[in-house]
Amino acid sequence: MCNFQTSDIIKSDFISLHIEVNIVQKKKTNQSEVLDAYVSTPASAFFKALFGESRIKSFNMSELLKVKIEVDTKLLNSQVITHKSILTPYPCNITLFDLPTIFAEKIHACLLRNWKHRVKGRDIYDYVYLLSHHVKPNMEFLKEKLINSGVIKAEDAFTIEQLKSMLYEKFKQVDFQLAKDDVIEFINDKRKIEIWSSEFFCDVSEQYLK
Repeated sequence: MCNFQTSDIIKSDFISLHIEVNIVQKKKTNQSEVLDAYVSTPASAFFKALFGESRIKSFNMSELLKVKIEVDTKLLNSQVITHKSILTPYPCNITLFDLPTIFAEKIHACLLRNWKHRVKGRDIYDYVYLLSHHVKPNMEFLKEKLINSGVIKAEDAFTIEQLKSMLYEKFKQVDFQLAKDDVIEFINDKRKIEIWSSEFFCDVSEQYLK
């Protein structure tokens, strides 16, 4: 069972929506500051609680819905936190990273992913999405993440041009057909990913990554 303290918080949020969940922590072979857990619940209970009886007929109610949650136990001074209010599924206040910090997290995932063994098209889809919205990465936060991951040293200079060079090398390693296969079932307009190639990603990074 999941043994980090946030499990009770996660469960209480679901229970407030009348959704019973099961939380199982992922066992890791290497030491990590990021704790992973899987939250599962019957799809019927989840969609009924969020959308009501009248809108759930289009969903497959026999499926088990599973969501992966990651908890980073090491907070960094350079991360930027913001607060927002939302109305659905119920009115509440949420705490989240600002967009530059989210973009830095996504770039970190792109750089650290072992592309030869596990292509995550969702990482590079998000990368292009944030790039297209002219989001600038939180470079200080990204440098801290790369130092903690052993990619660079604290005394190393880290500029946007050096970041681009690191990304170019990574994009050359990507099997873009596998990357497309990873995301194709989640998007409506397949044309968004038809152009994917190392040349495309290097070109848009050169133009839009600031």
